[in-house]
Amino acid sequence: TAIALKGGIRVVVAAMTAHARHADVQQQGCMVLMNLSSNNAHNKTAIAEARGISVVVQAMKTHMANAFVQEQGSGVLASLSVSAVNHAAIASAGGVRAVLAAMTAHLVHAGLQEQCCGALANLAVDDDNQMEIVNAGGIHSVVVSMKAHAGHAGVQEQGCAVLTNLACDAESEAAIAGAGGIQVVLTAMTAHAGHAGVQEHGCGTLGNLAESADNRIAIARAGGIGL
Repeated sequence: TAIALKGGIRVVVAAMTAHARHADVQQQGCMVLMNLSSNNAHNKTAIAEARGISVVVQAMKTHMANAFVQEQGSGVLASLSVSAVNHAAIASAGGVRAVLAAMTAHLVHAGLQEQCCGALANLAVDDDNQMEIVNAGGIHSVVVSMKAHAGHAGVQEQGCAVLTNLACDAESEAAIAGAGGIQVVLTAMTAHAGHAGVQEHGCGTLGNLAESADNRIAIARAGGIGL
């Protein structure tokens, strides 16, 4: 884009660095980075190379009480984490825990929850990140978010996507079931029967969970077969 070609990414990151305690600068800066990185692989790389990841995570840590900074910051991480090369950098900068902290602090904010779940879903493709998300209480956070925003298709779609990617081993599958994940996925699929994304990721979660005999029984008893 013209902004990136003219050095805009480094200018924005520099502004956020110089005014780290100014919430509006951080919010607007994150919004720029999110928009520049959307569907643009080159800009995703350029933002990472300009230290944009660490600056965004720091903004989220500094302005935890500001829902707008959290939403825009999570949106940047969700966009950047589409690229696998950014997964390790986001995690090492504290991005996983920043996202989970945002979800806890701003449970009522649906847009923020959707962005956070989107970031976790992308990051959970990586084995190390899966472990960090689970160990940091990510399964519980996602299930709580989905329950709180049962009518929001975006939260449900991204929440199911997180659970799909986390349901990768017996321990995580059991943890998801124990946290009420089976029921929350079935509820999402029932409430959003016309939403293909919810149905796709919901089936993905159930398919992974059904590798366990106990979960197969639980899914059937909860009415999952008839959906």
